[in-house]
Amino acid sequence: MTIRLVGWLNRSAGRGSVGVGDGGAVTAPARVPGCRVQLFARTPLDPVRWRLLSSNNREIGRGVEAYADAEACRLAVKELQADLDAAETVVRRADANAWMWQLTVDGRPVAASAHGYDRQIRCRRGSVQFRLELRDALIIAEVMTSHARRWGGSVA
Repeated sequence: MTIRLVGWLNRSAGRGSVGVGDGGAVTAPARVPGCRVQLFARTPLDPVRWRLLSSNNREIGRGVEAYADAEACRLAVKELQADLDAAETVVRRADANAWMWQLTVDGRPVAASAHGYDRQIRCRRGSVQFRLELRDALIIAEVMTSHARRWGGSVA
């Protein structure tokens, strides 16, 4: 697993108390059982997207692409689950007060944080948690439909 910091000096490297282990590797937070991948669309005829939900229904991260149908979306998630070791995580500033992470495979963005983080270390921990949980997450069969504005916007 590679985590690359973009546009910021990593001043916390080497401090075990902030989630950085020997050699500067980010240590993993405890796993939360019950994470799952939810497929969603604005209407049954719209493109399908996916997001990773925790056991308390909080969004951990989401795919950046929209797919023609649920099966194509499901297949893309399964491919990402299989290729997680080859994925690179980029942590960058979203704006002056927020950090975001993005997961790329062969330079192509495939997933991103669901929200901005107030601290870089929390953002890095969020990306590690996403990778750990996505690997074994159950993909829910049905597609959730909703007209909520937050699902229609662009991500990362």
